[in-house]
Amino acid sequence: MSSFPISKSLATGLVLSSKERSREQAHRSISQAYTSRIALRISSCILAWCVLIFAVISIHWPLAGDATLIHYIGFLMDRGSAPYRDIADYNFPRAYMIDYIVMHTLGGGSLAWRLFDLGLTVCGGLAMISIARTYGRAVGFFAGSLLAVVHGCDGIYALGQRDFVIAILVLIGYAALFHAIRNESPHWMFPFGLCTGLSATIKPTFLPLGLLLLITLLLMRRVDQRTRFATVIWGLAGWAIPIVGVLVFLWRMSAIFAFFAVLRGIMLYHAALGRRPVSYLLLHSCAPLLPMVVIWLLCVFKLRKDWIKWERIALLIGCLLGLASYVIQGKGYSYQRYPFLAILLLMMSIDFARAIERDKWLRIVGWIGIAFGTLFLAPVSVARASRYDWQNAEFRTMLRDDLRRLGGDRLSGRVQCIDTIGGCFDVLYRMQLSQSDGFIYDEFLFGRGDNNVISDSRGKFWARMQANLPEVIVVTDDQFPSGPGNFRKIESWPQFAFLLDHRYRLYVQRTPSHTVHWWSRVQQPHSYRIYVISHR
Repeated sequence: MSSFPISKSLATGLVLSSKERSREQAHRSISQAYTSRIALRISSCILAWCVLIFAVISIHWPLAGDATLIHYIGFLMDRGSAPYRDIADYNFPRAYMIDYIVMHTLGGGSLAWRLFDLGLTVCGGLAMISIARTYGRAVGFFAGSLLAVVHGCDGIYALGQRDFVIAILVLIGYAALFHAIRNESPHWMFPFGLCTGLSATIKPTFLPLGLLLLITLLLMRRVDQRTRFATVIWGLAGWAIPIVGVLVFLWRMSAIFAFFAVLRGIMLYHAALGRRPVSYLLLHSCAPLLPMVVIWLLCVFKLRKDWIKWERIALLIGCLLGLASYVIQGKGYSYQRYPFLAILLLMMSIDFARAIERDKWLRIVGWIGIAFGTLFLAPVSVARASRYDWQNAEFRTMLRDDLRRLGGDRLSGRVQCIDTIGGCFDVLYRMQLSQSDGFIYDEFLFGRGDNNVISDSRGKFWARMQANLPEVIVVTDDQFPSGPGNFRKIESWPQFAFLLDHRYRLYVQRTPSHTVHWWSRVQQPHSYRIYVISHR
């Protein structure tokens, strides 16, 4: 009889102890959640300062590289020339159209291009916040901030690059897609299709993305039967409009047949030049984020069950397609990995956020990933960007002064650059001088003469040269994209070398005295020669 009160009191004690443990666990969870929120806010503040500092120190970065080249094509288009028909170029039409719109809205100068690039960065960050909003706004902000500073670390040549535009379009497309599914709003599939279609008309490697995501959406039955038809129609309509728009653009320019000739000729030839080994491409595809990727893979191993969800699979498809695009292009340029890095950063940010809500081991790994991005990757990227010598304009200044002495504005239509990215077209664009001919890539003129692309390009260029012999020819020392240097490209085309020797005289050869530090590596400056026609 006496054991009953003891058992009853023991049971009561156990119940109280269980309730106390539950209260302690609840209190601990609340405390951890509060601490996590505070830590994420501190991380967001640090990243916001890094992005702001980068924006301020880079606001004066000049127009350079591919941007100058495509701006010059836009300048020639304003004077009646048509891409593919009059201008030998391998870029897809939307690349010109984006630059052309920026030039005729924001302006054609360096500041306008810098503002365009910063605008892309903001749009990408907002899209990431929208995509990751179910995990908290700080998650998308973390990913967007890191994308901004990694992009800045790549240097001046990376500003406004086509692959960066594609990355932002893809992110906006994903934001529209997820909003459409989360809110059962089929009409949001139209901006999704529009963005993925636009990315496909900048580089064809992204042509499958919109269709793949739409098929995945239907196969995983994420669309209600009532709205399935509307979802498909809105998505396909948005995807088709940019492609139809490109065909209309080519038709208006009378360049449809010329475009397909370029597609079969110089585009394939360019794609085969300067290719890196696949091992190099895979290693460098995520080089700036490699430690973070290793940390993330530990999270993925523990969170692998969470990956069997439609949104994660959709992001993974875009990530793999971005990696495939980087490998297919084969050049290994840092800006070509932006679509891959953008989605990879987003997936890592989501998984780090999930990890800090789990058990102790996962929580530590998640915080290590967040700390690496906040305390190391972002500040180091900004510090590297701050060291780029954007004020170095020796090549441009020297060549501009030489051309002014030779006639300045009078040279429009009478000058020819034998160059690609050395800086000659930068000077012609700033001086608003038209070339005597539309060839702007030396890679299609110098090389093995038995190659059909080279022989065809030389034939067209030579015929135009004879019809309109330029008074001044500027030759840079290097040949894009893989050499040779030191003006040796001239030797590969004896007919052109003979023309320079017998119809022209060497006016000057110059080499800037300072190295160029506009991206991760310090480069020797380009040299140039100016040949002036001889009237003897």
